[in-house]
Amino acid sequence: MNNISVSSKEINRLLSFLNKENVNIESLLQKSKIDMYEIKSKSARISLDKYILFNQEINEYPHVLDNFFSSSILREYYNDYPELFSLCLNEKNAFNAIDVFVSFKNIINSCSKVFITGSDFETKYVYQGPDYIDKVFFDVFSVLTVSILYSLVKEYSKDFSVKIEFKGECPKNYNVINKFFGVECNWNASVSSITFLNGDLMKAFCAYNDVLNVMQKNLVCNINNEIKQKTSEYSFKVRDYISHKLNDCYLSDDDILLDLCSLLDISRWTLNRRLKLENTNFKELLREEKVKLACHLLAESDHNVMKVSEMLGFSSQSVFSRFFKDNVGVNPREYRRI
Repeated sequence: MNNISVSSKEINRLLSFLNKENVNIESLLQKSKIDMYEIKSKSARISLDKYILFNQEINEYPHVLDNFFSSSILREYYNDYPELFSLCLNEKNAFNAIDVFVSFKNIINSCSKVFITGSDFETKYVYQGPDYIDKVFFDVFSVLTVSILYSLVKEYSKDFSVKIEFKGECPKNYNVINKFFGVECNWNASVSSITFLNGDLMKAFCAYNDVLNVMQKNLVCNINNEIKQKTSEYSFKVRDYISHKLNDCYLSDDDILLDLCSLLDISRWTLNRRLKLENTNFKELLREEKVKLACHLLAESDHNVMKVSEMLGFSSQSVFSRFFKDNVGVNPREYRRI
């Protein structure tokens, strides 16, 4: 499974801006082949092919970023990725802050990269998106990435010089973008990039806390490793989807399997063949998720056992009770009394 992906939070961010422009969100998601569960789940990752389709669709709405630039960018990103941006805002200088962001950018979006070039006097950060986007249409996420780098430096140095260029044609709302950066951005460039003077990047940050920095970095490393594992194992995505569908309630096992295969655009045979490579299968993952949700509902809700069995798609309370005892060791009523 391709582990290149973008956090669903990034898609949601742009959808919230588009919603203010009365754009038909449902139609846009359908054209991008993005399922609603992927949007609702805060931990979901959107695959590269869907990311490309989505980027292509939002090119029809050049004012999508107007609302983005009217908000506090770092506050927006801090709310979605508090661990990463807490670390970015607690470094010795802006150079280190950007280095941290670039190193752990995959937490947000691994569909693009940032390369660093420079000289003794200045450092240039070059954005590179997927080849298809670079060649065919403007990559909205290039503007988002450059704006984050700019905003980070602004937190460390109130007075600094900057040069900005973007690949692609100048959008109709270029004045909004120029106003945000405080400079005239160069369009139709060979690459999208932002350049700073080294002296501005290396200004010492007086509020830097080295002890806190170590703890923050360990936490971000753990999050990054979790995402790498999640996006590299096929079963993680399948498990996440099963969990989402079970929470929808009253769906049969066949309904969940049918919807899953439709979402992944594969046959049942192919699904289980891929899962077999990770020593599991659909039935096993479904069983584990049903046990997990059943335990949660029995412990945390007021639903009676019959209601819980119906919500999980069991044909009867007795079938559910046997299933629960086989997997947990006690029947549902006994579990509730524990």
